[in-house]
Formats: sequence, C-alpha cells, structure tokens
Amino acid sequence: MCPNSLGNAHLMNSFDDIAPYFVRVHERWPDAPNLQSHYQSVKKSFEENRNDLLEQMKSFLEMVCITILNELGKDIPSNSDTTHIVRVTLDALGVRNQRGASEFDKVLSALHRMTDALTSVRNHAGGVAHGKDGFLDVIQKNHALMYVLATNTVLSVIMESFDGVSPDLRVTREPYERFNHLHRKIDDSINVDTNVDEDGTLIVTVYAENEYPLRIPPSQLLYAVDRQAYIDILEEVKSISMPSPSTEEDAHSKAVVSDVEPSQQDVQHHKRYQIQTSYNGLYSDYVQDFYEYLYDNLKSQNSEMVRNLTYTILYEMDKLSAPDWKKRQTILANIRRMIKRVFKLTNVFLLDQLDAKKVTEWLTNNLPDNGIQ
Repeated sequence: MCPNSLGNAHLMNSFDDIAPYFVRVHERWPDAPNLQSHYQSVKKSFEENRNDLLEQMKSFLEMVCITILNELGKDIPSNSDTTHIVRVTLDALGVRNQRGASEFDKVLSALHRMTDALTSVRNHAGGVAHGKDGFLDVIQKNHALMYVLATNTVLSVIMESFDGVSPDLRVTREPYERFNHLHRKIDDSINVDTNVDEDGTLIVTVYAENEYPLRIPPSQLLYAVDRQAYIDILEEVKSISMPSPSTEEDAHSKAVVSDVEPSQQDVQHHKRYQIQTSYNGLYSDYVQDFYEYLYDNLKSQNSEMVRNLTYTILYEMDKLSAPDWKKRQTILANIRRMIKRVFKLTNVFLLDQLDAKKVTEWLTNNLPDNGIQ
C-alpha cells in the first residue's frame, strides 16, 4: 500500500476500525478510569492529527502492559523503556523467545524491533518528547496511520496472549462475572452454615475439606453486594447519633440503670423492639424469677424499669422460641443480640457482671425448651 492509499484509509476509516485492539483494551477494562481516559486521548490525537499522538500511543501501550502485570501479580519494571516493559509482559504471558527453537521467534523478534522503532520514532519525531523546536512539522497522516497500525499489532499479540492466561486471583481487579466457571465449581462442591453473633455480625462458615469461618459485618455485605440497599439504609439511619467510645465507657463505668427516658433517636434505631409494661406469654410462670435475677444483678432501685425490662425480654423470647432453641446456635445468637438492644433501649448499660451472654445463659438454664415453631 502506497503512502497515498494509507492517507486515504485514514480518511475513510474511523480509529476504531483501524485499531481494533485499542478498542479491545477499552472494552476489556471498562472500569479502569486511566485506561479509558488514555484511549480517548489516543483516539482524539489521531482524529485531530495532533502532534502528541506518538506519546499518547506509547503511554497507552505501557499502561496496558503494567495493568496486565498487576493482574498476574508480577513485579513492575522500574525506569524501563517501552521495549523492556513489553518484553517483560510477554514473558509473563508465556510468550518467550526460544533462541531460534521456534519459528515464532522470528515474529517475536520482529515485534521487539517494531517496539524499538516506535520508541525511537517517538524520541525523534514526537511533538512533545523531551522538548521540541516550535517549527517541528505536525505528523503526516500516512505516518500517523503507520504508527497506529504498528502499535495495534503489538497490542494484538499481548491481548491474545492475555486471554489464554488466568490472572492471579489474589490481586486481580477483573469483575466477578469473569470467573463464573470457577464460581460454579465452588458453589456445587461446598456446604455453608450461617449464624449471627450478638453484635449483628454475619458468620458464614464454608465447609470444603477444611472449615473456613467468615465474619461479615452487615455494612460490608451491603456495600459489596447491593450498593443501592447500602445507600438506602444509610439514608434511614443518618439521623441517629452514635456515642463516641469514651462516652460509652463513661456510661459503662458510672451507671447500671439510668432513670433518663430513652431518646427518640434510640427508639427509632431499635424500633423493632418496644418496651413492654405487662406480659402474658409462654414464660409467664418465670416472670418473678427472671425479675429477681435482673434486679439483684443490676442493683437498681428502679423496680418499675427492671420489671419492664423483664417483660420486654420475655416478650421477645416468645418470638424467638422454637423447638430445641437451646441447641440452635443461630437462635442463641439472636437472643444475645436482642438482649443487648433491649438493654440499650431501656438505658441499661451492660457491665462485666451482667452482659448479654450471661443473661442468655440464665434463660437457657431456667426456661423450658417448649418454644413454638
């Protein structure tokens, strides 16, 4: 193809038609802002025949190499020219020069010479490389097309090789959907048990040959799985003031039961729980025993508040009870969490001598296992 036909191809075809592997990079990492920005810059430089085209292409090629090396968990060359970065990347992808043992070595050698040539041309003809004379000519269109085609060729070898290599799963930033074949293998081969501790943290235990317990705070689960739900819940609770750690410690050390009525914000935060002033349920026969246990341990003079606390916990126990509830760790965790929240709702501060775990132990040891389904 003669120079004129090259120039005509430039005029007739769009950048995306001429350089499909630039487009492939653009589509492969849609969430990589730097790559996306550089792709647009290269495209604009080519279409507007700007004199920074060579610098933009060189930067784009190096960025693709560095992104792939990061995906593979490989070290990034420091202070290296483009040719060396391309060599290291191809080596990491298993594309190595076998010193004449393979016919592909000729192609690979030509590829490295092409990369060397691009760097050399950039250093001498690039409009912004190392500072240039103000009368330097703008890159001719047929030359610009040649540079783009050469860089696209290098990218084609890199991207085709990368598609056949599995990234390092410990560091990859590929989307979850990229590994559906691995997800299915795991999902079809394991057993899972879930639990919730008294702090509301989800405990997922995965059983394969070994046991893998995972502790996941609700906020982390929402943030990772359903960002809109995270935002909606954040909007619902944003008016709730959380005490500082020092405030909680002071309250913990100074008071057992407070006569101050719970704030409206506390009530909103624990709106699923309501203070009960009477009780007639599954455990009515144990009201007095439970009241005395709480009264003695809280050492409170506010008998009415302790009685309401008794009613409220037993009322919530009715809803949590189920056959064999004393043996079911999920239910026991829910009971501990309920007690902590009810104590906070009634402004009872948990002390070392009476915490949610100890109250749960009393309930387990004294209440009958006669819950309902």
